[in-house]
Amino acid sequence: MNKVCHITSVHRWDDTRIFYKECSSLAKSGWNVTLIATNGSPGMYEGVKLVVVKNNSTSRIFRATVVAARILVKCILEKPNVVHFHDPELIWVGLILRMLGKKVIYDVHENLRAQIEDKAWLRFPRLVRLLYGHMEFLSARFFKIIIAEESYATIFSTYNVTPTRVFNYPQVQALQRAGGLSISEVSHNGILYVGLISRGRCFVEIVQALHYLKSQNRSFHLHAVGPIEDGLMNFLESMIEFREVKMQIHFYGRLPVFEAYKLRERCSCALSLLKPLPNYTRSFSTKIFEYMALGIPFVTSRFPIYQFIEDEGLGLLCNSEDYLQIAAKIEILMTGGLEIDRMIGNAGEAVRNKYSWESQSANLLVLYEELMK
Repeated sequence: MNKVCHITSVHRWDDTRIFYKECSSLAKSGWNVTLIATNGSPGMYEGVKLVVVKNNSTSRIFRATVVAARILVKCILEKPNVVHFHDPELIWVGLILRMLGKKVIYDVHENLRAQIEDKAWLRFPRLVRLLYGHMEFLSARFFKIIIAEESYATIFSTYNVTPTRVFNYPQVQALQRAGGLSISEVSHNGILYVGLISRGRCFVEIVQALHYLKSQNRSFHLHAVGPIEDGLMNFLESMIEFREVKMQIHFYGRLPVFEAYKLRERCSCALSLLKPLPNYTRSFSTKIFEYMALGIPFVTSRFPIYQFIEDEGLGLLCNSEDYLQIAAKIEILMTGGLEIDRMIGNAGEAVRNKYSWESQSANLLVLYEELMK
C-alpha cells in the first residue's frame, strides 16, 4: 500500500484542511496515511495514524528548527513514499526529504508575501521577503505545489510552475449534518462568528455594531467561536460599548469545525468581516463557503474579490470598518423574508455546484496518482 506522511509544525492535528479534508480523503481512497503534528494524543483517527512530537516552547525559532528537526526524524522513521507538508518553515525539511529520494508536496495555505506586509512586529520585513523569495524558488524547483486559492497561482507563475488547485471549499454534506436543522427551525436572534477573534477581523467594529443595535432595542446574542487575539480582551473590557453588550456575547474558545457549526441552530445569520489588509483583500475567507453550505445568510467585507457574492445574490457586503453599515446588514439578515430565503437558496446551489470539497478532493487524488506512476 502506498504510504503518505503529512507533516505540520504550525497547525493543530485536527486542522480542518489537513485532517478532515486531505488526510481523511486520502485514507478513504486507500492510502496509508500518517499525520505528524505537535499536539493531540497518538492513535488512529478516521483511518489516519497520528504521531505527535513535543513542542515545549513558544519561540517561533525553536519551532522552525528544533521542532522541525524532530518532525523530520519521525517522518524518516515512518518510511513514506510521499511527504506532504503544510508550513513554510518546513521547506528545509522538505528539501532534505527530497534529497533522500522522497516525493514531496508543498501545500500553500496562505499568501505569505502578503502576510509579511501585514505583520507590523517583523523587525526586518525586506530581509524576510528576500529570504522567503529564495525559499519559494527552491520550492518551485523541487516540490509539487498545491494551492488553497487561485490568487496564490501568481506566486509560482514567475517560476513557470503550474500548481495543483485544491481549494479550501467546505465538506458540504458533513457540514449540513452538523447543522442539522432547516432555516425555519432556528433561533432568529442569534448571530454566528467563527474564526480568530481579533482586531484584524473587525471584532471591535462588530461590538460597536451590536451596541448600536441594542440602543435601537433589537434583541440578539452573538455566538463567537475561536481563539482570542492576545491583548484583545483587555481592550474590549475598556470599551463602554462592550461592557454594555457583553452579557449578549458568548465566547466558546476554539472548537472542532463540526462542533462549532452545531451552534447554527441558535443563529439566523453569520459574520465574516475583515480589515482591508493585503492578505485579506487577496484571499477568500473559508468561512463564507461554510456558511453557504449550512444555509446561514451572512455579511462579509466589500472587497473586489467578493463582488461575485453580491452579483450572484449569495450574501451581503458592507464596509467592514463602518459599524453602522455592519449593524444595518445584520438587521436585514435577522429580519428574514423572501429575499433572504432566495439568498439562502442561491448560496446552497452555488456551494453544491462550484464550491464544495468533493470537487477539490478529486484534484488531490489525481496529483497523488501521478506521483506514484
